[in-house]
This record gives sequence, C-alpha cells and structure tokens, in this order.
Amino acid sequence: MISSDIPSQQSLILLELHRHTPEFNMRNLCETLCILQGEKPVMRLVAAASAVPNIRRTLSGIGIHTAVSSWRLNTSYKTSLGDSYTVNAPRQGDQNELLVVMASLDRSLAEQCLGCEENGSVPGELGELLGYPKCCVEAYETISADNDWLAAILANSPLNLSYHYGANRLSYLFFERSLFYDYFPCSLDCQPTQLITQKVRQVLSNHGMTLFAESIKNEMLAPILLRGGILVYLRGARWEDGRLVYDLSLASLHGWKVHHEADHDSIWNSNNLVRCQGTLDFFRDDSWLGSCSENLLDNRLLIFQGDGHE
Repeated sequence: MISSDIPSQQSLILLELHRHTPEFNMRNLCETLCILQGEKPVMRLVAAASAVPNIRRTLSGIGIHTAVSSWRLNTSYKTSLGDSYTVNAPRQGDQNELLVVMASLDRSLAEQCLGCEENGSVPGELGELLGYPKCCVEAYETISADNDWLAAILANSPLNLSYHYGANRLSYLFFERSLFYDYFPCSLDCQPTQLITQKVRQVLSNHGMTLFAESIKNEMLAPILLRGGILVYLRGARWEDGRLVYDLSLASLHGWKVHHEADHDSIWNSNNLVRCQGTLDFFRDDSWLGSCSENLLDNRLLIFQGDGHE
C-alpha cells in the first residue's frame, strides 16, 4: 500500500500534466486514476487543440488510449451557473478551438464513445458508457436553458434535515472540485453517486493522495444556504445548542437567480440560525431578525454529513 503522504508515480505524472496543461484539471486527474484502477471505463475531457498533443502523449505513457474529435465544440448557450452547453461544428484549424478527447484502457471503447457524441447516440447511451449512474443520465435529459442543473437537483431533493456529502454538486460552484465524475447527480440523495465518491476516495488513497481527497471532502461537507436566489457557502459554520453559528465575513457567495431586493435582506446581519419544522429563524446573537419557510428552490438550508454523521 502506498503511503497517503507519498503520491504514486502515476499521480506525479498526472500532476505534472495538470501543471503544464490546466485544461487537464484535477477532476480529470481523479478520473484517470479511476480508469487505471478499473473503476471507470472511459473519461471525457474538453481541451484546446493546442493542449491535446501533450494530453495524449502523457496518457499514452501510462497506458491509456485516446480518441480525439474531428470536429470542434461551439457554445450554444451559457447559464448563470457558468456552464456552457455546446453543439458540434466543423473544425477551423484554430489552436484555441475546443476538442473532445475520450480516454480509456480500451482503444475501441474510447472510439465508440467519441462516435456516440459525434453522431448523436440514443439518449443516455454515452452517459452510461462513461460510467455515470443511470438515474443521473435520465435526469440530465430534463436539463435545458430554462431548467438548469441546480434547479433540477434541488427539485428532485426532498427537504431532508441533512444529506450525505457524496452527491453534493453545489460545492463545485465554489471550488470546482468534487469526488465524483463530471456529471450532474439526479439529486442530493443519489446513492449511486455517493458510492462513486467512496470509490474515488479509495482510489486517491491507493495512489498516495489521501490528504487531497480529505480536503475536497471537507469542502463538500460545509453547509450551504440558499436565500434570495443566492447560494451562501457557510465556511467554518458549526452547531451550538441547536443553532447553526456562522460568520458571514468568511462565507462565499454565488449568484444564481438573485432577487432584486436581496441586498436589503436582514440575513446579512445574522450570525446564527435555528431550523424548526420547516422554518428558518435568523438571529444576530440572541436578537431575532426574521424567519422564512423552507421550500425546494429558495430559502433552503442544505446540511451535509459524512459517513456515520462525521
């Protein structure tokens, strides 16, 4: 077993690739290690044409085959979450144009996945080939310009008191890291995604990257408040006597569907809240500032827990 403090040789090669070629991000690194360990069949990544040769050369050096699109990706629309949705278009020979790379230990499988994307496969076929849960592949079909992935996930997630951190895609909005593959979970309760997260953590541990995995896990565990169309990442929040205590000067914000009166919300003066029977009460120390009823798409507190409620 490799020490958790000493990255494996394969990890070091991939970290070096990431350093020289930022298009190969840390999620790609995690997925590549999963491919090498047999946990994932194929990885899809998008990179500028100028970066593709180095990516292919490095992956080939550790035994991974790649297939590259003969077409480029053209942006169809962007969402307020920062996601770009694309269509295939003819290449123009520009070194900055975006290409699709499929990577696998099985050359024919990489080529099959590329063909599925190029030719327009049966809905869901490509997602399943990439190792994404069937429930999430099916839920992806509901995402559109009018129904982004966050709305879809929240609408499918019951108003639980807490969720397992393993399907927390929302933390990605703040750190661009997660412990599952590059897809949108069908809900915050998605058990297949939680299992993938556990597998990815184990793969990273096997390759001497336990501390890296733990840092991402900690990011995924912090509570998130959705209020007035703004996601508030409550860094450092803690429970004290039934109250969630926080310091908003440490919080990170992500504007989603921001309400026009959001700047004047009394929440910005709060430093703790109480949740009781579907209602959130906000306080400054012991002074009550206001309350709201939780619902699926706004005024919602999202609490995440680890295995065994760690």
